[in-house]
Amino acid sequence: MSLLNQRGLRPTVARMQLLSALEGTGHERMTAEQIYMRIANDGASVSLATVYRVLKELSRYGLVERGWCQDGQEVRLLFSKRRAEMRDPEPEMFCVSCRRSMTVGMPALRAELNRLAVKHKLQPQDRAIVIHITCPACAKG
Repeated sequence: MSLLNQRGLRPTVARMQLLSALEGTGHERMTAEQIYMRIANDGASVSLATVYRVLKELSRYGLVERGWCQDGQEVRLLFSKRRAEMRDPEPEMFCVSCRRSMTVGMPALRAELNRLAVKHKLQPQDRAIVIHITCPACAKG
C-alpha cells in the first residue's frame, strides 16, 4: 500500500489484488491472463479488462515491468513486479521456453547502450535490458 501512496495512487481493491498476485511470484513474468487466473483462484472478483487496465497503469508508474516475449509465431506481453531495490536494473537473460531468468553481471553493457543512445540523440531510460534466449536444458528437449 505504501508503494501506491508513494506514487500518488489510491490503494484500490484492484490495484492491491494485482500487486498481491505479483508479489507471490518473485520476479517471474506472467501474462495478464495468468495474473487474472491467479486473482480469480484466490476468490477475488475482477474482470480481465480491469487487470489489463491496472497493469498498464502500474507499469506507467514504475511499479510493474512489462516486456515482450516471442514464443514461436506468438508474441506475448509479460508482466512482473518491479524490483524496488533496483534503480538501474542489471541486464538479464530470459529463457522463452521455461521462463527462467538469469542476471547478467555486465554493468558495462548498460553503460555502452546508454553511450550509443546519447550518440544517436536518444534519451536513455531506466528500463530493464532483457536478452531472450533458449537455455541449454530447454534446447536439449
